[in-house]
Amino acid sequence: MLEAGTRILLEPELADLRKPKFDYNSNFDFTVFDEKFDFFMARSIWTHASKQQIQAMLDGFVSTANPDGIFITSYIGAKLFKRDYKGTNWVGKSHKSNAPGIVNHSLGWIRKECAKRGMFVNEIKGKEYNFGNQAWIRISHKTT
Repeated sequence: MLEAGTRILLEPELADLRKPKFDYNSNFDFTVFDEKFDFFMARSIWTHASKQQIQAMLDGFVSTANPDGIFITSYIGAKLFKRDYKGTNWVGKSHKSNAPGIVNHSLGWIRKECAKRGMFVNEIKGKEYNFGNQAWIRISHKTT
């Protein structure tokens, strides 16, 4: 998906100017870049990730983001017939599996995990932000 996204969405001039870096580690270790970041984006990651993996991503954001850094991510909320995922494994296609799958996470749980790290969660509303029934949230150290 990353290869398709960079090929289709990332203009060559922008890539030459900004020189983006990518890493494929499955531990969500953002320190591999040895930099502080202003912006993180994770689309359709939390819809496959375990709670432990999301916690690792939040910890990585805390340790590698600038104070005004923003983390934008998508997820699918837990509901009556789409229970909050409690498993410990990645679900869906990956470098280890070709089996499809999606998981759901409670927004309350996400807010609680962010609050533990001194962060706030704001939903990004609007039908123009609906991609595959995934909701978007903005995570930051500020309430705005």
